[in-house]
Amino acid sequence: MFSKYLVENLSYQLNNLFNSFTYLGGEYCLLIGIFFLILIELRPKSAPKNIALAIAVMSICASIFWLFISFRNISPKGQYLFGEMLFLNSFNIKIKILFGFIGFLTFIFLACSSIYKQKKFPFSEWFLFILTIELGLYILVASQNLLAIYISLEIISLVSYILVALPFKKENAEASIKYLLFGAFTTGITLYGMSLLYGLTGSLDMNLTVININFNAVKTPLWLIAFFLTCGSLFFKISSLPFHFWTPDVYQGAPSWVTSFMSTAVKTAGFAALFRLFNYSFLPLSGTWFVIFSILAAISITVGTFSAVFQTSLKRILAFSSIAHAGYMLIILLNGENTTGAGLLFYTLAYSIASLVAFATIVAVEGSTGN
Repeated sequence: MFSKYLVENLSYQLNNLFNSFTYLGGEYCLLIGIFFLILIELRPKSAPKNIALAIAVMSICASIFWLFISFRNISPKGQYLFGEMLFLNSFNIKIKILFGFIGFLTFIFLACSSIYKQKKFPFSEWFLFILTIELGLYILVASQNLLAIYISLEIISLVSYILVALPFKKENAEASIKYLLFGAFTTGITLYGMSLLYGLTGSLDMNLTVININFNAVKTPLWLIAFFLTCGSLFFKISSLPFHFWTPDVYQGAPSWVTSFMSTAVKTAGFAALFRLFNYSFLPLSGTWFVIFSILAAISITVGTFSAVFQTSLKRILAFSSIAHAGYMLIILLNGENTTGAGLLFYTLAYSIASLVAFATIVAVEGSTGN
């Protein structure tokens, strides 16, 4: 009897594993692009920068094309992947397509920037870093397992620290160090929160089934502390209070095209992950965290708006604007059962377009004036 159950369970797991790979074509396209960018860096002489740009653009375009195909074939109820570690539905695919377009525009911004006209920087590494962050973003928005969330966040974070430091000027190095220190601090907080959640539920999967089974166990003050700590890295990514202090300095010190990517794609990914935690995984317990996160949203809007008034740097103004918009997006997430992915998608799309236009203007001015 046991052997029959074992065989059937193993067969189910293998079928789920092989079926999962068929839904990750967008990730495969990014991995192929990353592989070829690494290969051209192994040459004795650096490859022409236009070749690296072409590989990156083709990779991201192929990823977008595959995502459109996946969107047409995905079930309306969604699809669990890799034993419910990932969950893919139409909302996740739309967010991934948005990431793809932002990545494509980021490559265009870099190609149009003044620094791209110089020849002393390994541009293939920059394209490699962007594609790696895109891969982490793709995984993050589909994750519902604590381990998958943590790994995808670390992929995004570690590469972002390096990306901000390029091209190794004093202001870039200072911004990168601040970003690294705050990021390491929030990562430790997040890991501690995840360990508490695992202790309360006995599972790394944060889905409704696990929460409902352990409802009485997690309906304690400790679970609220664990949930808030777990969201630490996500609040860090979206530039929301109380993890917003890095934003003005990093926005000002990083290259403009890097800042535009961080303020749109990375921010959107953080909200997509919070959307899943708030309105799917922990919706039965929304009454206990609603007030706290509402206060954080209000303070983020207030601090971001009034702090921008006293700034003289355009990029710092946009940084505090990003903090304020984090509060507005939190309000969307706090709508509870009435929240739909369409509302969040509309706001993030509008915000991304506005931010990309603003930073495209900055890139154009920098290219013509050098300032």
